[in-house]
Amino acid sequence: MTHPFKLKQTADLCVRSGEVMVFLTLAYLLVIGTFMVLYLLLDPHLAWYEAIVVSMTAFHGRGFSPSAFSPGDPLSIASAIEAFVGLIIEVTFIATLTRRFFGQ
Repeated sequence: MTHPFKLKQTADLCVRSGEVMVFLTLAYLLVIGTFMVLYLLLDPHLAWYEAIVVSMTAFHGRGFSPSAFSPGDPLSIASAIEAFVGLIIEVTFIATLTRRFFGQ
């Protein structure tokens, strides 16, 4: 059973870190949306929902490359750039939560 004080601490933590979390959420949505549009421009055969899937998997560094992609392919290059941007945002998110949890 969780102690009521722990629940209050967790709620306070979420409120205090709310501004940073809102910023990170907006950055996440902006990056996903921007790269989704880029994927649609680079490969007009992709449906909009397929472009979202490609963008989300690339953002989290778990991109997949079908046999049609090669390292020099513009889609592969865009995926690599998005994975790097995603890494920076994820590290910032983790650092923010860690800092809040340990009171630094």
